[in-house]
Amino acid sequence: MKEADRLLDWAQATIATTGKPRSTKDLRREVRQSRARLRGASIPTVVADVAKLEQELSHKDAYIAELEATHDQEPSAQLFMRTATIK
Repeated sequence: MKEADRLLDWAQATIATTGKPRSTKDLRREVRQSRARLRGASIPTVVADVAKLEQELSHKDAYIAELEATHDQEPSAQLFMRTATIK
């Protein structure tokens, strides 16, 4: 929606150098370029987001495993304090 609004605003604006309105051909070219930019930008972003989430989950899984392993060894009050300070 934001990109569609941007394209409509772009199409309504006159060309700065000539003061003439933009042509349909110009708008079509801008739409194609916009789609290409969006396709190119969205894929790495999604991959990076997934990788970041997987990394965060692995850290949390390791921390939970550590808590479960030490649960029997530590008094429950210390375990609660340790958990509360990390959050």
